[in-house]
Amino acid sequence: MQKQCFDLDPLGDVLLTLRCPNQLDLSWRSLIFAKPRKSAEGSDESESRPKSNAPTASVDEPNAHDETEDVQFLLSSRHLSLASPVFGTMLSGGWKESTVLIERPRKIARLENSYTTNSESQPRHQITATEWNTEAFLLLMNIIHGHHRKVPQKVDLETLAHFSILVDYYKCQEITEVFARIWIEKLAPSLPRSHCPPSMIWIFVSWVFSNASIFEKMTELALKGSQGPLETLCLPLPSVVLDAFEEKRTSSLQKMMHAVDEFRNGLLNSSIGCDLACTCMLLGALIKQSDRLIHGQHVQRSIKQVKLDFQGFETPAWGSLDSRGRATRHDCSIASQLMPAVDKVWYNLKGLKSDDYRVQKENEVPKV
Repeated sequence: MQKQCFDLDPLGDVLLTLRCPNQLDLSWRSLIFAKPRKSAEGSDESESRPKSNAPTASVDEPNAHDETEDVQFLLSSRHLSLASPVFGTMLSGGWKESTVLIERPRKIARLENSYTTNSESQPRHQITATEWNTEAFLLLMNIIHGHHRKVPQKVDLETLAHFSILVDYYKCQEITEVFARIWIEKLAPSLPRSHCPPSMIWIFVSWVFSNASIFEKMTELALKGSQGPLETLCLPLPSVVLDAFEEKRTSSLQKMMHAVDEFRNGLLNSSIGCDLACTCMLLGALIKQSDRLIHGQHVQRSIKQVKLDFQGFETPAWGSLDSRGRATRHDCSIASQLMPAVDKVWYNLKGLKSDDYRVQKENEVPKV
């Protein structure tokens, strides 16, 4: 069976082989995701694969029936180099993913034989990549090679995520940002309202395409809803963002716990509470209910969960006798005394500003 092949440039001088395609799992039905392998060493010989009985795919759509068969793309080195400094470095011989082929693939040579009889002696490039999503890669190549009528007006969030991974890796934001902006605008009305795997995808997408507003909104959801360090799925967010996120999350948790400590100290020194009975009742109830949080078990709980824990602290009902000997209920409660300080931490907690963490220059190529 012939490999699936997409001719982005029928006279192209680059043959890119995508091995083990569609291996990056972004499904939010599971929280266990494979770590992406960005590339593999080039080879002059095709890797042997089990044959499949699935029908040969057309050149316009990826083959959905065979995700393990190598996929080949016939591309233009000039288009790739102009769009991506990473491809430019590969094609100049600086990366191990690329090799120069003297022998031309028969399909390409057949196209060129009508123009020259010496085509098979011309040097050509071969690039190898692994695990990328075929649909997203074809989408990127259509944009780079100017086949804009084949680019859809809208995509789903998972496709946008795979596309963003490619754009981030190959550093081709400039040529793709117009299409990405259109897709983001159409998906934006359905932004998540709580932290979840889709919101994590939005954090990465907004980071890649410099959408500061969405990045701040989604990181705020994550700061308040994450139960630990940010789960990145298999999305390559830079460590500077992850470190800043965790520092801000733990700092906000500590501020909430500090509010509890301040409340407790205020009850002990009687600066909070109406009288001795009031401070004793509130202090006893606070110690009993906050023991689990005070002893560090708040670390693996989200800020939202900790806030709800504090909000749910119960105050025992008690009263006193007035001058006429009638029983009256005491109005002081833990919530009325504690929650203003906790709410202040909650409402002051905002998302990260993406521009604060952009340390790489726009066209900087990752180190090999």
